[in-house]
Amino acid sequence: MLWFGLVWAFALGHASPGSAFSSSISPYWGEPRVDHYSTIGFPSPNSVEEQLENTKNFVTNVDTVMCPASQTGYKILHLPSKCGAELWGGANPDGVFFGNDPHFFGLSRMCMKITAKTECNDEGTFQGWASNYRDDIRSYDLEEVGSLQLDFYCPTYQLYGKDLVLPTTVTVQMAAFAHEVQIFDSIQDYNDYNKKQSAQGMIAMADQSFGAMSLFFPEKATYAVFTGRIVQAERKINERTGAPFYWALVETLGDCQFDVVIHPSLVDVDHPPRPGCILQGSFFLSGRLLPEEDTSTNET
Repeated sequence: MLWFGLVWAFALGHASPGSAFSSSISPYWGEPRVDHYSTIGFPSPNSVEEQLENTKNFVTNVDTVMCPASQTGYKILHLPSKCGAELWGGANPDGVFFGNDPHFFGLSRMCMKITAKTECNDEGTFQGWASNYRDDIRSYDLEEVGSLQLDFYCPTYQLYGKDLVLPTTVTVQMAAFAHEVQIFDSIQDYNDYNKKQSAQGMIAMADQSFGAMSLFFPEKATYAVFTGRIVQAERKINERTGAPFYWALVETLGDCQFDVVIHPSLVDVDHPPRPGCILQGSFFLSGRLLPEEDTSTNET
């Protein structure tokens, strides 16, 4: 199975994924110290009343756009922003609201072979294999070319995902909301850190590595731990609230790229994300399907 190969690429050394690797990752690693709303500058709901108020503001905002849903009777709402922070939600035919999900729309693009989907309360997640190949994606078997196996939440599920016939190959923009993060100014700094980790009996991760948390903790679907090289980075301002946050385009295993967003409280002001730095952490994955950029075709 390829995921064994992914685990070996994730860890330097020869520990098996069932022993030192899995024991070095607590099931609580990746529990958010910040919520996904404030990570990209939106107000954090601290009570049911605040959540209802935030939802009302989302629905009634003059910039909120109503999009055509794939199912009759559904209404899909989208609040974009210039900085990339956005909200997605909608209502089903019974008028029950769902979503109000934060997402960040950035530069990352993945070719994904979607193999499974899960729907609950009108929302959905996908599972599949991601690759960075940018030529004729249909000529590759993604399970055979060193791609990433991952699950992700899809805020546009009712917009495009509901009617997907699987398996199929699609283009996905993937945001990674940081729950924990470390930033190293250079590969040398990262290598020095790994030497200390190894000396303490911990697993040293490659500077481009990836692991889906669901491989070790099934309840952690849509979560991942990865290390990568920062290609671009910027301190952004959510113009709707004035709140700052950090964004970094991070290239990880197989040169797959993620739009990583980070709450300022997780960043050392003296060591912000910059191109050339190494970033490592745990993340929640949120992906938008992009049929307008897609060259996909359904597979049998």
